[in-house]
Amino acid sequence: MRDAATVVLHRPGRAGREVFFVRRPQQARAFAGVWAFPGGSVDAADRSPLWRELAPSGWPSWPQEAKTVENGRWEISQERFLAWWPEPFAVDQTPAAAGQDDLWPAIDPDPASHLAVRVAAIRELFEEVGVLLWDAPGLSLPAGNWREAVGAQARRFITLFARYGARPAWPGLRYLGRLTTPPGPPARFQARFFQAQLPPGQTPSIALQGGEIAEGRWMTPDAALEQAEGGRFPLVMPTRYVLGRLLQCPDALA
Repeated sequence: MRDAATVVLHRPGRAGREVFFVRRPQQARAFAGVWAFPGGSVDAADRSPLWRELAPSGWPSWPQEAKTVENGRWEISQERFLAWWPEPFAVDQTPAAAGQDDLWPAIDPDPASHLAVRVAAIRELFEEVGVLLWDAPGLSLPAGNWREAVGAQARRFITLFARYGARPAWPGLRYLGRLTTPPGPPARFQARFFQAQLPPGQTPSIALQGGEIAEGRWMTPDAALEQAEGGRFPLVMPTRYVLGRLLQCPDALA
C-alpha cells in the first residue's frame, strides 16, 4: 500500500469558500478526464532525514491530527464506504472506533511517516499548481525554474528550501482526514487529506508541458457536486466524498 497526500486548496469567494480542482488529461492511464484535488504519492525523497531539520515546532507530536480523529469527524466503516458508490453522501453520522476498520486505519504512530506525508502534500501542490506553502521572508515564490526542477526530481525540493533559508509553512497545512483504497484494486493508496488557504500573492497555474494536469478551476463545493450530479463535472469518488463531508462540516475550511 502506498502513502499519498492530497490538498484541498481554498480561498474566499462571493458565494462562499471556493476550492481549486485540477482535471487529469484524457490520455492519463488512471482517472482520465476527471477532476480532483492536487496531490500525489509520497516520494522516497520526502522521507529524507534532512526534512527533520525543518520539522515543525513540537515534532514528532501531532496533537491536531489526533484531535481530528478523536472528534470522529471522518470516521466511517469500510462496508458503509463501499455502499456509497451510487449514493456517496448518505453519511452515517455514527463514528467508528479509530483503528477498527481497514478503510479508516488508526493514526500512523511513526513520526517520520507523518512528516513525509506533509512534505509530499506541500511538494505536490507546488508541482501541480505552482502554489508553495513556505515561510521565506520577503518572498511569495522562488525565482527561476524551481517548479520544473522539483517536478523532474523530488529530491530538489529540500534544496529549494536550503537555497532560500526557508521553512515549510506547516501551520498553513491542516489535517482533514484519511481514506484508504478498499481491498481489490491492484494499487491501493492510503491518502491523507489536508486543507490550505491560498497564500497571499500566489495564484494557481497549470504547467501545460508536464502532462499530469490538463486544467484547473475554482468552484464552491456545492456547485462542484451539483455539476457532478448533472454529468458536467466528473469527480473521482474520494473527491465527491470529501466535498460532501466539507458541506457537513462548514468550519473545516476555516
